[in-house]
Amino acid sequence: MDYDGPSADKSENETPVKETYYYAEPIRVLFFIAAIIMLICFPLFSNVISLNIIFVLFGIMLIILAGFTNRKWKTVFYINAILSLFIIAVLEVISLNLKFSDHPFLVLLNQILALLFVISLYFCLRTIRGFLF
Repeated sequence: MDYDGPSADKSENETPVKETYYYAEPIRVLFFIAAIIMLICFPLFSNVISLNIIFVLFGIMLIILAGFTNRKWKTVFYINAILSLFIIAVLEVISLNLKFSDHPFLVLLNQILALLFVISLYFCLRTIRGFLF
């Protein structure tokens, strides 16, 4: 059942969103995939990354935000964008501090996750733009 689709009981106060600028489903999928990768893989690297508990908390937050992402709660898209930007920065700082020759899989994993969050940031900003204009 799609809760984001048009409903018969739309209120007059709701701002109509152009369907071409509404990307909740890709954002949900990207957040869920990233959360699963983070929750499964980062405990394996607990001896390398000292921020292990932070990644587990980010993974839980991503799953919660993926569940709350819908057209009625526009604030969630702003939170999604801010969190995506923050996680991109953290992942890139970790990648810069790691040596590729020592931990090639971890650096590659960080880059894949950063790419997922760059794409989700793009979809969040496109949706926000659809709300505003």
